[in-house]
Parts: sequence; structure tokens; C-alpha cells
Amino acid sequence: MLLALLLTITYSIPLVPLVSSTLRDLPQNFAAYYPDELEIPIVKGIATTTAPQPYYLPVPAIFKEELRRELGVEHLGVIDTESPVSLEKYREHRALFWVAKNALVMRGERDDMRVKAFDPSINYTISEQGLLRVIGSVQPYFKFIIPFLVLAIFVGLCFAFAINMVYLLFPALIIYITMLITKPKWTYGTAFQVCLHATTLPLLLSALLSPFGFNLGSLPFASTVIILLVVFMNMRTNEPATPAAMEAAPPTAATPPTGE
Repeated sequence: MLLALLLTITYSIPLVPLVSSTLRDLPQNFAAYYPDELEIPIVKGIATTTAPQPYYLPVPAIFKEELRRELGVEHLGVIDTESPVSLEKYREHRALFWVAKNALVMRGERDDMRVKAFDPSINYTISEQGLLRVIGSVQPYFKFIIPFLVLAIFVGLCFAFAINMVYLLFPALIIYITMLITKPKWTYGTAFQVCLHATTLPLLLSALLSPFGFNLGSLPFASTVIILLVVFMNMRTNEPATPAAMEAAPPTAATPPTGE
């Protein structure tokens, strides 16, 4: 629990100012991003536009390289009400979403697409002013986003640590079997408790390396190896002297009493 709290603070220090500034500047940035001439009337579930088609919405510069690298996306969205909906056409557009004649097409889970047909009763015009009004209506709730985000990080870390408790069952079993030879009084519960203390190092390594794009979990059994090394090195360092070693050790000289 304490480690989860410390990591939550570590993650929140750079994240909170970034999210705060993004939410604060969202209306201005959106107004600067959205094309003034773009309007998409949807009448009885049918979308049209006076803009030249296909009309591509660019990806904001801050996300452009990441979306291109991760998803192969060149455009944030595309308005194309003239082409029939098809997977080939969607891939050709290379956009996250596609406003078609009677549906919204979005990226699926496995490089396919999901199609959400417009309700025939919809009568709405998508425009800059309309979307700014939507942002303004939800803006009073922005103040709850940062506390919720910090709480979500803390709960997520606690859940991850709980999953890690299950993961420790395997290295604890290895240590218990090994200790049956040298420490026959050890129980499986003792071995699990030792593993619980030793897991601090791989958790800290994972937390410190994750901002650099390195995932310790991507290495098979890396955490298990680190835990076992920590346990066995500590046990070897703190191993008590055997009776034979104690007998062979020279006696220490007694300190004579001091007289007054």
C-alpha cells in the first residue's frame, strides 16, 4: 500500500500539470484546430457536407508520430459521404474515424472496422460553434478529472500489486522447496513472506524503467529471477554461524576489571 502511494505521487507529479494545462486550454486549442468552413449536416440519419471530399482532419502534431508508429494512421478523421462503406476504403483513408453517408466508421480491435449507423431520427449539424458549446457544457466537470485520474492510478497500482501477490506463489514454492534442506523449520507461509519483501526491487525497477519504454514484464521470468537472487543473496549474507565454526573460532580475551 505504501509503495502504491509513493508510485502514485511519482506518476502524478509530471502528469497533473500536463492534464491541467490541456483541460484549461482545450476550448482555445479546439477552436484553433477545427476548420472554420467545415459543417456536416445530418438530416434523418444522412450526412452531407459542402466541403470538398474526401475531407481529411489532420492529427495534432503532439500525437502524429505516435499514431503513425503505433496504428499506421496519417489522419485523425475523414469526411467522405460519397464513397460506400468498405474495409478496403477505410484502410485507404488511413484515419482513426470516417464520417460516411449514414454511419460513423471507427477502428476495430484487430485492424478491422466498427460501423455505427446514424439513427434515422437524428437532425443535427456538426460545426465548430456546436462542438464548442458541447465542450462548454462539460467544462464545469473538468475539475473532477484530475482527482479521479490520481485515484485511478492508485487503485490501478493496488490492483497490480494484488496480481503480483498471485505471481509470488511460484517463486515462494521454489524457495520453500530449497529451504527444506537448509531450514527445515520454514513453512510455505514464511517463504511467501520473504518473497513479498523481495518483490520490492523488481517493482521499483519496473516503475523506474517504464517511462523510458522498457517493460520488465516483457522479459520471461525476469521478476522471478530477481526475486530469487534477492532472497538467496540476503540469506547467504545473513546466514548464522554453524556450531563447528563457532567451536573453531578462538575465544575472545576477557577484559580485566578496573580497580579504583
